Amino acid sequence: LGDGDSIFISSRTTVPGSDDVQNTALGNAALNSLTNTAGAYGNDNTAVGYKALEDLTTGYYNVAIGAEAGKQFTAAQSCVAIGWQAFDAATGNNNSHSVAIGAAALGSLNDPSSNAKQNIHIGGSAGYQKTAGDGCIYIGYDVSHGVGTPSNEIAIGTSGPGNGSDTITLGAPGSTVFYGGGDYPIDIGSTTLPWGDLYS
Repeated sequence: LGDGDSIFISSRTTVPGSDDVQNTALGNAALNSLTNTAGAYGNDNTAVGYKALEDLTTGYYNVAIGAEAGKQFTAAQSCVAIGWQAFDAATGNNNSHSVAIGAAALGSLNDPSSNAKQNIHIGGSAGYQKTAGDGCIYIGYDVSHGVGTPSNEIAIGTSGPGNGSDTITLGAPGSTVFYGGGDYPIDIGSTTLPWGDLYS
């Protein structure tokens, strides 16, 4: 199927409307729900994989690659989901301007308010149980895996928990940690790897 500079190689049986332009879908049920809304809505999406962006109706400027990546997006905009079930629970446009790369990365985020945007999750299951919160960066397999709704949290490592909103955590559990928060503004080191010498 093709219309309006769009290409659909999928199970979709109807040609997208003339207002849904410049979309690319490759995969069974990929980009299956565009609603032909006038304006920029429903334009410039790329979906590759089984049910990638399956529920998208009016969202635009999204890229989803992988089975069920971005599956439940409806109105999200400017998002990237790469990997099996990456970013697959989010629905409305309140989850926009985010990036999820890795199987099940950002897999539970879906806040109906405006508090779930501008997140970056890289790594298999990175931030998987995060359900809300803005402006977080998680890099590493299963990093910041606990349930929560932090905002402005940065966590880099493997299987390490974050330390909540407005904190920075570096390293896997038991390794070096650097963060703001708690009773003191900055902690460097951990009980197993205490801070050593500082050289200039």
